[in-house]
Amino acid sequence: MEKASSADAIAQVRTPVLLIHGEKDRNIPPYHSDLIQARNPSSVEVWKVPGAVHTGAHHAAPREFERRVLGWFASHTSVGRINN
Repeated sequence: MEKASSADAIAQVRTPVLLIHGEKDRNIPPYHSDLIQARNPSSVEVWKVPGAVHTGAHHAAPREFERRVLGWFASHTSVGRINN
């Protein structure tokens, strides 16, 4: 478990990844998402949510959360690409 690294794991991934990180997260510093994205910027998108704590993005910005997450999925599926 000590050798596990999300940044190393993401380096070779071709699957699109959306990282949602609360700017007030005290469990995992927000810059951690930047480090992960830096390892594979073409596959990883980061959204830092103002005012959100760890896992609190939906609570901090419910409408924007839903818009972004649904939009992200729509843009990364064959149905979404056909309709956009």
